[in-house]
Amino acid sequence: MALDGTLLYSLKNELENLLIDGKVDKIHQPEKDEIHLLIRSQKTNYRLLLSAHSNYPRVHLTRINKTNPKKAPDFCMLLRKTLQNGRIRSIEQPYFDRVLKITIDSYDELNILQPKELIIEMMGKHSNILLVNGENGKIIDSIKRVGMEVSSLRQVLPGISYEHPPLDKTSPFDIDSLRTFKEVISSPSTETLIKGLFGNIIGFSPLISRELIERAGLDEDLPLHSLKDENFYDLYQEYKKLLDSLKKHEVSPAVYLEKDKPKAFGIYPLTHLSVYEKKSFDRISEVLEYYYYTKDHRERLKQKSQDLRKTVSQRLQRLVNKYGKLEKDYKTAENAEEHKLKGDLVTANLHRMKKGDKKIEVQNFYDPEQKTVTIPLNVRMSPSENAQKFYKKYNKAKNALIEIRKQKIQTKREIEYLRGVLSSIDHAQDLSDIEEIREELEEQKILKAKKKTKKKKSSPANPLAFETSDGLKVLVGKNNKQNEKITFKIAGKEDLWFHVKDQPGSHTVLLSEGKEPSEESILEAATLAAYYSKGQNATKVSVDYTRRKHVKSPKGSKPGMVIYENFSTILVDALEENIKTIKKVAHP
Repeated sequence: MALDGTLLYSLKNELENLLIDGKVDKIHQPEKDEIHLLIRSQKTNYRLLLSAHSNYPRVHLTRINKTNPKKAPDFCMLLRKTLQNGRIRSIEQPYFDRVLKITIDSYDELNILQPKELIIEMMGKHSNILLVNGENGKIIDSIKRVGMEVSSLRQVLPGISYEHPPLDKTSPFDIDSLRTFKEVISSPSTETLIKGLFGNIIGFSPLISRELIERAGLDEDLPLHSLKDENFYDLYQEYKKLLDSLKKHEVSPAVYLEKDKPKAFGIYPLTHLSVYEKKSFDRISEVLEYYYYTKDHRERLKQKSQDLRKTVSQRLQRLVNKYGKLEKDYKTAENAEEHKLKGDLVTANLHRMKKGDKKIEVQNFYDPEQKTVTIPLNVRMSPSENAQKFYKKYNKAKNALIEIRKQKIQTKREIEYLRGVLSSIDHAQDLSDIEEIREELEEQKILKAKKKTKKKKSSPANPLAFETSDGLKVLVGKNNKQNEKITFKIAGKEDLWFHVKDQPGSHTVLLSEGKEPSEESILEAATLAAYYSKGQNATKVSVDYTRRKHVKSPKGSKPGMVIYENFSTILVDALEENIKTIKKVAHP
């Protein structure tokens, strides 16, 4: 769901109570569409996130400190120049819309105190963050510039006057009677009851509209023309209760979960979602952080790994095509013995042949039934030259078989390796995981190495760590670098090593600490190995496990590629619900 005007109204009040007169200490831009303001207010440090993400635009306090680019983007530099050390004078929500305006008083180059407006428009793909001169209303700049070629209706460019996004709805605070309420939601352009609410009232989302309809005991798909006066009255009463709650700042911030996955959020008790688990919070910012972080993080991670995925996928497809051609060549070369047979038969019958013969019929003395075969001949060659021709074909095919067999083995290994890399990209949980995969691909000459610049080396990403029911640690690698680390540097020889059978997947190690692991611990470790593999979310996944001492890395093999022996196999269900029962812990 989107952050609507009703929630933003209460969020504005929450931010006012915490941030008014706060000092802007630092400004960062960790993403191309995201700004972080570090604010010192009431002897407390706050981090305010402003996002113009196309799918997840929002404003809220956050505790997550993202890595910032080495060189700050131009818009970030401008904000630092104009807003840093300034104080927050006011926070407004114009027209009850999905827009928040933060007015900050700061000194300019001439040491004159001037108001600047930081405006966050949260409107899907049209979301934006703008810096506006508070005195003349001119746009100083924005995180997304919108020229005539993008929109002929509303431009967002430096130097032009700021205009609020077009409004074609009515503010809820302008609806002060049943008659006005009925007229607004009964607009000719809307047909159903739910569209009458969110389609005509500013700040009303389908979610909050659905809740009001539910409380009024009505059906959201009712045609507006079929509503009776008592229906409008009941709905208006629920509408007034909502507005009264907003004005009194009576909020119940909560996220509604379906199987532990955020389904919706709100500040007004959503009775129509009572079938879902409800998780309550003290602040609206905490609700937004909980709901949006995972979704936003996954999408950004996907975006930042797109080039890796594309490169690996293209190379993988070429190798799959190559393997198909090698298979065809191999089948052709398998006729080598037939060429030798023909050479032997021609040699044995040289006395019956002369130059210019087109063919010869001979008995196959290698055949138990001594069947007659017809051998085509080259009329320009002598009988002995024809025999030599077949022997040459035999030798060529025999050598080709050896070479093709080598290439098939090598190509198959590269295919398995790249499929494993794609699986690692799928299971990456942080940017550091992606960077490790990128470094590995550069080392393997699959990606062109970036120009090396002097910079502080980032800390390597850690593998995932879990604890079994018996208190034993389980480590799961998220890429080949981590796989090799946990298998050959962390695990002891007697520890158990797990890997999904015949599929790409993570190396998983059960650290036994000198104990004999229970069947329950083995099952949990195998489930983790299956979940963090190509078999994720499947049932009856085969997982091999053995002592780490039986796992070897062949000389010259690709990173993460191993062979193992003396193994057992266990069937597990690689379902997310099974993973959640295994305790996740910090990497030791």
